[in-house]
Amino acid sequence: MTFEELPIMTQAAAWRLLREAERDVQACGDSGVAIGYWVKSHTVGCPDFRERWEQYSKDGVSILIGDPEAGAFVSITPQGSRKATMGAEMLIELGRRVKKTIPLATADQLAEIILNQLRPESEVVLVAGSVRRRRPEVGDIEFVVLPKDLSEFLKFLASHNFSGGDRIQKGTLHLGHGKDLPVELYIAHDKKELGALLFMYTGDWQHNIAMRSIAKRRGWKLDQYGIWDAKTGEPLLQSPDERDFYDFLGVDYHIPEDRSFKDRPKKKKKATMGAEMLIELGSSKRKVGYISLELLSPEEDQTDNWVLKIERIDPFGGVPWEHEVSFEEQDTALTWYNTINGDEDLDALISQTS
Repeated sequence: MTFEELPIMTQAAAWRLLREAERDVQACGDSGVAIGYWVKSHTVGCPDFRERWEQYSKDGVSILIGDPEAGAFVSITPQGSRKATMGAEMLIELGRRVKKTIPLATADQLAEIILNQLRPESEVVLVAGSVRRRRPEVGDIEFVVLPKDLSEFLKFLASHNFSGGDRIQKGTLHLGHGKDLPVELYIAHDKKELGALLFMYTGDWQHNIAMRSIAKRRGWKLDQYGIWDAKTGEPLLQSPDERDFYDFLGVDYHIPEDRSFKDRPKKKKKATMGAEMLIELGSSKRKVGYISLELLSPEEDQTDNWVLKIERIDPFGGVPWEHEVSFEEQDTALTWYNTINGDEDLDALISQTS
């Protein structure tokens, strides 16, 4: 069975979980049952992320959507093939879980307390995530850490009720009145891993997708540990300084406050297609297999919006499929223009903008 053959409500549930996972790839996924299928999102924030991808890819019954290289995917498995621990009547498509948040000022105070506890055990400890991006409301507190002694550091964390592996550790601050705040630590094993960890775990997800897409188009792979040759796996860049990654990708440095792409104010002013383009391809047209894309700026479209024109040729000679999507935000338009590499990406775009 293919994804398109699944019940429409199961498809909708899967797309919804994927969208939520992509919004915060550093938080572990969600799950539930939708019309007879066990649907679960997986993110790089889960310690067993890669193992899960391999497991579901080879189990012979699951269907997968999403891209593990972008940090998130969703597995859809017939309910009878595994135990649905979340309750068989749970329908994800009827609603989404709302992430509890606290004001940034409160998060700053809590982050400083945690920093003071971590510093004696660490060579380097840095605030990442939405606190570093200075978001007004914060749903968790994240750190990038280089321990003085990894084994002792993990023992220290265990004594403070953290859990996880030697790369990601998760804990919880109990704030009272039924409110808990997740704390996540991303662990470097070498100083040269610090730059990529901070670069990727500062986010946000749209920023990371855009950066990964630039790397992918150049034959590279960008992850939280560095930039690699996509074919050989040879390291191209590892550095303790995140600015080196912007330089290597040919992108102007973005201060953390400017990396919340999805929350940027909507701009009504007309933009140009030149130096403002994050992808810096020198052209607003590209072709991927049977798919042709053209991105029009507000000036070119003579509207207040960016317009992405899509044409998919039928390889069997049928009528081409054509579609247009309008975006008020330049960054969102550029992210989609730079990300679409196949039919699955097109389906995600249509699902998220319809």
